[in-house]
Amino acid sequence: MTGIHLRFGTPIWIGRTGVELSVLLVGWLLGGNVGFGTLAFALLIGPLCGITLPLFDRRWRNDPKGHSTMQQSDEGQSRDPDSATTSSGILL
Repeated sequence: MTGIHLRFGTPIWIGRTGVELSVLLVGWLLGGNVGFGTLAFALLIGPLCGITLPLFDRRWRNDPKGHSTMQQSDEGQSRDPDSATTSSGILL
């Protein structure tokens, strides 16, 4: 999902939903069971990731008064998906 996001610029929730639906389809074609729970998970995990992942964003911090504020980030810098690295400098 993050690779799809970096490579194509799609929202993470769309990438996650696409991956889950692909896995669901391959599993069904190989003879696996597809029930309500399996289908619900495949369709809902992407949007849930889209809702919850921003809650874990390190750029969001609380000030002493308890108000949420966003710290300055590298928004002005361009990010080339072919040269994405981790925080330790490892090329992805």
